[in-house]
Amino acid sequence: MTKPFNLTDDDLRELWCRQEWKRRLRQLELRLVLGRYGAGHFERALELGCGSGEHTKHLARCCGSVAAVEYNAGRLSAVDDEKTTFLVGDACDLSRFGDGEMDLVFSSNLLEHLPDVGRCLAECRRVAGPDGLIIHTVPNRAWKLFSVMLYYPYRLRGLAARLLDRGRAAGARTPGPRLNNNLDLLQGRPSVLSRLLPKVHGVSRTNVGEFLAWGRARWLAAFRAAGLVPIRVLPLPFYFAYAYDFMPLLRFGNRLGLSASTAYVLRRAAVPAPAPHSIRSSVVSRLRAKARTAA
Repeated sequence: MTKPFNLTDDDLRELWCRQEWKRRLRQLELRLVLGRYGAGHFERALELGCGSGEHTKHLARCCGSVAAVEYNAGRLSAVDDEKTTFLVGDACDLSRFGDGEMDLVFSSNLLEHLPDVGRCLAECRRVAGPDGLIIHTVPNRAWKLFSVMLYYPYRLRGLAARLLDRGRAAGARTPGPRLNNNLDLLQGRPSVLSRLLPKVHGVSRTNVGEFLAWGRARWLAAFRAAGLVPIRVLPLPFYFAYAYDFMPLLRFGNRLGLSASTAYVLRRAAVPAPAPHSIRSSVVSRLRAKARTAA
């Protein structure tokens, strides 16, 4: 572990715009995670879950070339250039890339949305070169805790704003079907009950389950099970789902040194970790051999 990369007052001033603050925050995170690597440090890189592709250009600064993959074609708006190729594909199926082809595999806030994280990590290990890096950033329990705690204050603030601005309320459109962060889940109009409860962010069934799933020990166990060795764990800045509406708290949390997301910097293990059924089979075989010897 290292000291958290907290937001400074200068950084916070960059988050001034409601429509832009999440995009700017992602850029700051990229700068903190990859800033130590010079231009062209990684000859060939792969980004998983690139979204619109907007941040891939920042990733490309330290790479010779980048292949950026996004599952939802509707989100992908960037176009190819001399360094970057954008592809529609599944992070759990990287068969279009060869073994050991990449010097860097990177994802930001992707793993928590995947139903089969182990399959994705196994593919990351396969396509990464022997000396390549695999970097995944994910939200942690602090992000979940503050997002749930502030859900109702956030909703009340929105209700008060609509009551004070009837024109805006009258012009609000009725939400139609949309593709949410859980990749294959198509949602229609939210139910009344779903509006009353804090939303689950990833693939967990409940907020409690999500809070438990986002612990550091859980992620480290998943990485090791996939044959990946953590070489650095970087605590990233403090923020939460509705941070723009609670800027004093955002500023205070960063001054306290809190962290709401984590970057895991990984390498391939020399030998992949055996699957659980292989371990069980080897234990059973040894017990049977001992029984035969004793007989």
